[in-house]
Amino acid sequence: MIVLSLFLFSRLLVILSAQVAWSHFAKAETPNPLPAHERLDDLFYRADAVWYTCVARDHYYYWVDASGGVNGNVAFFPVFPWLMRAAHYMVPDWPLAGHLVANVMLLIACFLLWELAELELRSRTAAAWALAFMLLCPGTAWFSMIFSESTFLLLFLVLILGCRRRHWWVVAAAGYLLALTRVVGILACLFVALEALSEWLERRRAGGVAPTPGEYARWLLAAAAPALGHASFLLSMQVYFGDWRAQHNVLVSGWPQNAHPVAPWTAFLREIAPMHTGKWVIIYGLLLGGIALSALSLRALRRPSYPVVAFALLFIYVTAANHSPMARYLSVVVPVHLTLAWIATRVPWLGGALMAASAGLMCLITGLMVNGYVFY
Repeated sequence: MIVLSLFLFSRLLVILSAQVAWSHFAKAETPNPLPAHERLDDLFYRADAVWYTCVARDHYYYWVDASGGVNGNVAFFPVFPWLMRAAHYMVPDWPLAGHLVANVMLLIACFLLWELAELELRSRTAAAWALAFMLLCPGTAWFSMIFSESTFLLLFLVLILGCRRRHWWVVAAAGYLLALTRVVGILACLFVALEALSEWLERRRAGGVAPTPGEYARWLLAAAAPALGHASFLLSMQVYFGDWRAQHNVLVSGWPQNAHPVAPWTAFLREIAPMHTGKWVIIYGLLLGGIALSALSLRALRRPSYPVVAFALLFIYVTAANHSPMARYLSVVVPVHLTLAWIATRVPWLGGALMAASAGLMCLITGLMVNGYVFY
């Protein structure tokens, strides 16, 4: 009941923030006009939502014109469009089907996060804090949009719980699908490898039965599954379009800032110069907070796999040369939510202050996003 109540409260707060911002505050001047607000879900039909709908509705397409220019929608990974297409059989409207999938994935992820928080922090109070921090994080609006964040979060939680429960076949399946959901899904191999190593060390210290060849094979498969998932996507590009670099080529053409990783300081200097002061304070404040909480997760969760995967995710994000989506990026970094819950259970007044700040930033960023002040 607590999970469902927090879920509904957070979604209502997101909708209210978006509606108030659209009705009462100025819209940004954008190259393309913002979508008309004829239905409630129009407020959240932004940016990549259009592309995910395109993939789900029209499947993948890719071509090279006579001048060497490329066009296509292969920049987006397939798991979320697959789910969206399946939902479309029940919900004929494409945007509604996408929003339904996103919110169902989020609701299931809420129950999994509760279970994980209870496992790691050994407290229902901590589980409630972790869930509240996740649902009211600054980038929570993207969980309910036609973006892959909620699906990625769900699969990431399945993978983490599978590792902790030592269900390696489940881990392998989740890792494979993670790499087909977002490009950073391949980093799950780090978490799995460290958890497999942890189980091996625990057995060795306990003087128990040595792992069998079958167990070694399961560990290896689970750790390699994210890389296999990414490789299968590249292979599909080769099979269907004759070019395994199709996704990269489309990124270079349409999203050059995300096509090539750059040094973090280069991305920082490139981003901060043209950015409004208030915006970079928000973005880099979130980044610094994410770094601090990722470091603290080793103390809070007592497993090296958490800070390693958190720092790996943050490193990929800060080398993307586009830091505007920082709130969205941080929303799926599970160790951050768990560490905030650990802080809140130890120092409740600080937890309350952090929760209020997070919810306030969520309302602000959601309002700015729907009015075209880009945070995605």
